[in-house]
Amino acid sequence: MKSARRHELQKNELADQLEKLLQSLGNYWKWIGVGVLAAGVVLVVATLIVQRQRAAAGRAWAEYLAASSTTNSLDRDLALRDVANVYAGTPAALWATIDQADANLNTGCQLLFRAKDEGQKLLRQAITGYELALGQAKDPSLIQRLYYSIGQAHEALGELKQAREAYEQARARGEKTAIGLLAKEKLDLLARDDIEKFYDWFVAQRPVAAGGSTQPNNLLDLPATPNITLPSNPSESGSPSGENSPGATESPASPPAGSPSETPPVSEKPETPSAAPNAPATPNPPSSSEGAPRGADAANPPAASSEPKEPLEPGGAESKSERP
Repeated sequence: MKSARRHELQKNELADQLEKLLQSLGNYWKWIGVGVLAAGVVLVVATLIVQRQRAAAGRAWAEYLAASSTTNSLDRDLALRDVANVYAGTPAALWATIDQADANLNTGCQLLFRAKDEGQKLLRQAITGYELALGQAKDPSLIQRLYYSIGQAHEALGELKQAREAYEQARARGEKTAIGLLAKEKLDLLARDDIEKFYDWFVAQRPVAAGGSTQPNNLLDLPATPNITLPSNPSESGSPSGENSPGATESPASPPAGSPSETPPVSEKPETPSAAPNAPATPNPPSSSEGAPRGADAANPPAASSEPKEPLEPGGAESKSERP
């Protein structure tokens, strides 16, 4: 009985406390509602911001990958620079800066042997890019890698003191890592006197292009097309055909009209007893005034007479066997 009464009194005390609390908060319900509404608005805005940041990060990575896959070096450099500027503060922008610095480091080292001033300029740009990336990088392995790359750029420029400092920073961030071991090898190499003398000699060299000529920068500004027109045909220019032309041979003059054409000599045969006497000389054809066509008698010679004729005197017409 007493316990039930005690329980009832406890319930009444709790109800009284709640009632007093509600009464004390009665003047603040309006502000409480405003606070809850503001918290909801903040939550919605934060959600939208996060979604936009994720969408921007996705676009940044997409543009970074597209820029990295560009084959043309100039277009690639411009695309990476755009990604670093437009999406500054994002991981994609950080890696775009690092990729651009890597390209400047590699190209600069190659140009030291052909165009030293341009190569040194690119190496300076690489150091600037690596230092900019150091201010944004948070991963220890990435920071170690950036210090090692800075050391390489200073070493290529012959600035061995700055190179040692950068290699020391890379080594201090992990002596047992791959980059830490490479940094130690570099430090041991630069500690040699002959290596320091070599870099002093290399920095003083001024490379000269082979042959004293350089490749043109603007391939669109080329000389005009040379005249490759062939000379005209000699026969078309009025000169005799074959005259003064290489390989031309003189053709023998054609025999005059009416003269017998030369033929290869006939092989001589021994005379036989039954050989016919020398044939009489062919009479001259009648002139055109006699009315007979030229060469008619030569085509139809007169029949030989049965009476023998006197032999021709020496120096007369040639015998038939000796006629060509």
